[in-house]
Amino acid sequence: MSTFKKLLRVVICTSVGVIFFQSGMVRQAMAQRVTAFPGQPYGVAHVSVQLPNTTTQAIESSRGFSISDPSGRVFYPVFKVGNFSEVAGGIVQEVLGTNPIPNINFLNVAFLFTGTEPFEVILNTPTPQTLLVQPDLRRARLHSFNLAKWWRMYHENVRGQVDQGDYPPLVETYLSEMLSARLRLEAPLLSRRRESELSQLQQTTQLLFGTEELRLATLRETMRGGGGVGEVASIPVPNEVEWTPLELPAQDPVPAMEPIALHVPEECYYIRFGSFENYLWLDHLKDDYGGDIGRMTTLRGHNARLEDKFQKQLALKQSETSELLGPNFISDVALLGTDLYLKEGAAMGVLFEAKNSFALTASFTSDRSATLKEFKNQGATLETVKVGDKSVSFLSTPDNLVRSFYVVDGQYHLVTSSRTLVERFLEAGAGKGALGASREFQNARSRMTLEQEHTVFAYFSSAFFRNLLSPQYQIELSRRLQSSVNMELIHLATLAAQGEQLPHATLDDLVQGGFLPNRFNSLQETQRPVQTDVGPVDPVRGRRGYFTPIPDVPLTEITPSELKLYQQFAAYSQAHWPQMDPLLVGVKRYALEEQDRMERVVIDANVSPLVEEKYGWLLSIVGPPTDVTLMTNPDDIINVQMSLKGGLLWPAIEPHHLYLGVQDAAVGEELIPSGFFQTLKLLRTTPGFIGAWPQLGLLELLPGLLMPPDVNGMSPLPLGVWRWQGNGFSSLSFNPDILLSEAPFMEARPSENHAQVRLRVGDLTQSQLASWVSMLNYSRAFEASLGNVRLLNSLSQQLRIPPADAMQVANNLLNTELICTLNGNYEFKEDVWQSSAWPQSQQLPTDYQAPLLEWFRGCTADFSKHPGEVELHVELDMLRKEREAPKTKLPSFNFFGK
Repeated sequence: MSTFKKLLRVVICTSVGVIFFQSGMVRQAMAQRVTAFPGQPYGVAHVSVQLPNTTTQAIESSRGFSISDPSGRVFYPVFKVGNFSEVAGGIVQEVLGTNPIPNINFLNVAFLFTGTEPFEVILNTPTPQTLLVQPDLRRARLHSFNLAKWWRMYHENVRGQVDQGDYPPLVETYLSEMLSARLRLEAPLLSRRRESELSQLQQTTQLLFGTEELRLATLRETMRGGGGVGEVASIPVPNEVEWTPLELPAQDPVPAMEPIALHVPEECYYIRFGSFENYLWLDHLKDDYGGDIGRMTTLRGHNARLEDKFQKQLALKQSETSELLGPNFISDVALLGTDLYLKEGAAMGVLFEAKNSFALTASFTSDRSATLKEFKNQGATLETVKVGDKSVSFLSTPDNLVRSFYVVDGQYHLVTSSRTLVERFLEAGAGKGALGASREFQNARSRMTLEQEHTVFAYFSSAFFRNLLSPQYQIELSRRLQSSVNMELIHLATLAAQGEQLPHATLDDLVQGGFLPNRFNSLQETQRPVQTDVGPVDPVRGRRGYFTPIPDVPLTEITPSELKLYQQFAAYSQAHWPQMDPLLVGVKRYALEEQDRMERVVIDANVSPLVEEKYGWLLSIVGPPTDVTLMTNPDDIINVQMSLKGGLLWPAIEPHHLYLGVQDAAVGEELIPSGFFQTLKLLRTTPGFIGAWPQLGLLELLPGLLMPPDVNGMSPLPLGVWRWQGNGFSSLSFNPDILLSEAPFMEARPSENHAQVRLRVGDLTQSQLASWVSMLNYSRAFEASLGNVRLLNSLSQQLRIPPADAMQVANNLLNTELICTLNGNYEFKEDVWQSSAWPQSQQLPTDYQAPLLEWFRGCTADFSKHPGEVELHVELDMLRKEREAPKTKLPSFNFFGK
């Protein structure tokens, strides 16, 4: 033992003795440690208390603590749990070989307060502790230092909640920006680094797909006084981007075409089912997983109930006989629309080809009359409007909760939320701009023919993508995003002002109190939300979540900021993205006879024609198609092979094969990952490997690969990684035994098909990895459940929402419904929010199964890139759920979970 280590051991031993002797004093001192420094507009206080043994891990993780004071002077608390033995125990154990330090959990609380007089606070941990806060008037100069300390803790807590939660962090973002402005405090460096500059392509993409990142960026910009708030629209609408036409081969003869396609506008997406039975198949698949196919792989922490919302908006009612009689009335069904913005209000519709037009009309008319009666007290009206020379039934409420146009053109019946879509449907039926008549669609039908009888056939035309990038869509998307953010900010500002017991009745009150930026006073009348019984309503677009579809909102003039942004977008598009590539998807299903309820779903996707250069580095790293398959251990449960090259990022790296695999082997310890070291341990114990052939290729970017191999081809690398080399193969893994067991099988063989990416996944339910997959899924689900509870606790602590009202306020703010990702129920119990499904330990519950394992029974996929096109072929084996009886309702429309 070195002299230094001996000396360190003596020091620690002495310290440990002192700790044991004074442990009672330490606990007492910690329980009474309170510092407070007055200031303007707030003083700042710090409290440290020892946590009682009754405090559970779940309460600590979910921040199930609260602080209150009878005088109402405490604001914006932040809680942080510390453990002395975790901090020092590792050093002690290294020196002494044991850890004699007592396990003392303590809670640090920092908060703002008003006034200079002493006051009492009640800290619930959850055991209530009453503490006296006595502002130190003599050391008020320490206020700035301690305020900065509170600010760092506050942002650390915000970052943790954002990372853990599965909900849009609107509350956290607003509070951070509002307090930053009022207290003149800049966000800490770690928080600022998360706000990255977006490229023009990223801005456009996020705007098109409605990502939460852009919503939060808009919220931050608005709170900082930007966002074009208050600008006057006085500039003419600019011209559209001059797109380069697609080069398409002539179709001679013209392929067979379904008649319904001749009634679909060419700028619409088109999802055709071919029969009512196919429509029901997809609807049943969605219903098996809560109306959202995305929930087949993971449980989300919130559900916007888009299925129910759009059934209600389109007035397509449930019927006891719809499944039984539907095939007798309907011969073909298609979804169409000019966008998929279901969350805020989409321009979409359902097109039916009738076998019996009279019976179908009677069914829809009956449903609409029932909806009119149901929403009569909300101002519902049913009227006949003229679109061209056609009479159209229009059922609506003033806030767009119901917005349904119903029009019949021959044997084709359209139910849609958009008047513009009605106009274009009638024009397409008359031969103007019909999708089925376009050369582009004919080219698609020559690739996926009508004779293939796809269960689902989806086509997204180049005209559809160009329309999304038009001035109408780009500018109105920005406006509705800003409108939605304005409503959210006004709601949040009102709650914050109420919590501080300050005036909040008008926008002027909120601006003067510092809860909204000054520019909110300059909102135009058309930009000011109108308060109603159902909440704020946009005077132009309607109720949040039910906005008027974008094509139906007039766009006549724009603001200087809008013109600048669109000009930047147009310049970027013409330089880097001169044309749009159509997307074609076909889905077929087959029954597998070897097992009841087993189906194979085959998915083919194609982008053609394709201009590869505009996708930049993403497609440039894809190597040439190859007819070589790399053989590994046939018992591997997961195998991925890719033909890659350096592309634009690393031009010197030549084409090569990259492969990775996971063996069917037990992982071992099944602890829910918690913290960095547990996650690292999980990675080390995963029975996986990665490699390259016939040269290192992209693996050259990894450090430390030059160690010479031993006689078995093995060499140790940094961080516990091992490398095996042989026959041109080079494999890496944390486990050397895995590499040695794979070595005898490593071989390159000819393949029947050319592809750049090949994926093979076996039946995970029959593998030793099943519990490992469930553990990973459970870990994320548990984190999301904790995140939701932290939000509920935060609403009560940050905005002083009564705990009993926190759930309703959270759902209203986020325009969604918080749900427990562990299929439990949230409940306010014993003065804290918690879930009935939370585990009692870190061990994986024995009865938990990942949602994926309920249906997934294997998958193969091939991706190929050829000159002018890319193709994807997927074969997915799945076990369908048992159905007690046929569904008795019309199919729903939330196929995308948006």
